[in-house]
Amino acid sequence: MTGESEVRDGYTRLDNGFWADARICRLRDEMPRAALIYVMALSWCSCNLTDGDIDTDQLTYTLGASEQEIETLIDLGLFQQTITGVRINEYQSNGNHTRKELADRTARNTASKRRSRARQESDDKYSADFETFWKAYPRHVDKRPAWKAWKNAIQDTGADTIINSARAYARQVEIEGTEPKYVKYAATWLNAAGWENEYDIRPTLTLRTNPTMMSRNESNRMANLNRAWQYMSDEERQRAMGGTG
Repeated sequence: MTGESEVRDGYTRLDNGFWADARICRLRDEMPRAALIYVMALSWCSCNLTDGDIDTDQLTYTLGASEQEIETLIDLGLFQQTITGVRINEYQSNGNHTRKELADRTARNTASKRRSRARQESDDKYSADFETFWKAYPRHVDKRPAWKAWKNAIQDTGADTIINSARAYARQVEIEGTEPKYVKYAATWLNAAGWENEYDIRPTLTLRTNPTMMSRNESNRMANLNRAWQYMSDEERQRAMGGTG
């Protein structure tokens, strides 16, 4: 539907005091058809966006007004004679909008809808931070629900915090050899604030084919590594694991 069609589907306005107007009351008693012609003229002008102007042919042949009825409406000040016909004197004061006002309103509505669509398209486009998170997370299933959960999560928590925790979770999954089907969906992890959990990401060492045959030096080395790990910062742990920090 075009903007003009939407305007034509609107309605004509009359002041609430129309019924008590002395001129209308006089027409009611002396020339009821003229009162009807006045209302019909209001409606016609509103429908055709003429700002209250109507030519004589439309009055006569479309609305069926007689010459006497037109002259009476002019004499009462309801119509004003123009070169081509008449103008309804109180067209705008009755609350009817001009063509320009309606066009401006339609333009504003169109612009508002365009901005709304642009916001929606922006919301649907994955952000760079989310893509980084998605790459780091250990299970790539149901990306769209994860994107929705991500947008909620970053309202209260920094993206870096969530991404680093996702990396830690992925590392734990790798160390423990967790089967993929037991790894949480990203949306589930995000909705449960999974970044608040602590993950055991201490590296495992393969020292001998038979772990029961560990030498004293190797045993001491493992113990020292475990003690050092407890006091490392997250950044130091990531460097020890070969990460970027």
